[in-house]
Amino acid sequence: MVGSQIPKNSNGLSLIYIKDKILSNGNIEIQTFHRQHTHLLKDFQNWRVKEIIDGKLVYYADGEQVDIPLSTWLDVRVEMPNDSIWNQQHAKKE
Repeated sequence: MVGSQIPKNSNGLSLIYIKDKILSNGNIEIQTFHRQHTHLLKDFQNWRVKEIIDGKLVYYADGEQVDIPLSTWLDVRVEMPNDSIWNQQHAKKE
């Protein structure tokens, strides 16, 4: 089981979408996508600069794959299986 806390702006709106899955080898894959909030007035949308071309700002489109925004992080909580190495070692200490 994976749970995550997504970075938010000062109005409490999520800055990104996430898609996560647990792979057959137990690894976790997390993909992040830009979240524009197009339903809001333009001043309140999540405008994130992708690049500058010839002095013009180019913004990420809603749903476009992105890195986690600077100065933010993605909290991930993982429930370890009972037979995991961590749980086995923790049981030995008790």
